[in-house]
Amino acid sequence: MTLCIPISVLGEVSAICFEGKRHSVEELHDLIDFLDRYSVRFLHPNQTVAEACHNLYGNEWRDDRMTPTDLVHLGYAMAYDVDYFITTDGVLNQYRMPAGFKVKVLHPKEAMKRF
Repeated sequence: MTLCIPISVLGEVSAICFEGKRHSVEELHDLIDFLDRYSVRFLHPNQTVAEACHNLYGNEWRDDRMTPTDLVHLGYAMAYDVDYFITTDGVLNQYRMPAGFKVKVLHPKEAMKRF
């Protein structure tokens, strides 16, 4: 199994750590060590990611509870055709994936039970 993270998530986490409100720069260093230890693969934006995000925002796949950031994160998972999308976000955990996508959205506790 390969662990993946969108580069946008790393940017968001970095910004949160540098703000120092919820997390610290030391925790960012711990995250970087974790990413290195487990050879996490970074997902980069491309045309498929852009189209997935656009479709999530603009048609029958839309869920008005989701923020633009939620849409981007889920768009990456769909575009890269990942097996699992692991998140603590309650809205994303309740989202019903459109037919044809194999990605399963899991809470970390559920993921730890499976793996």
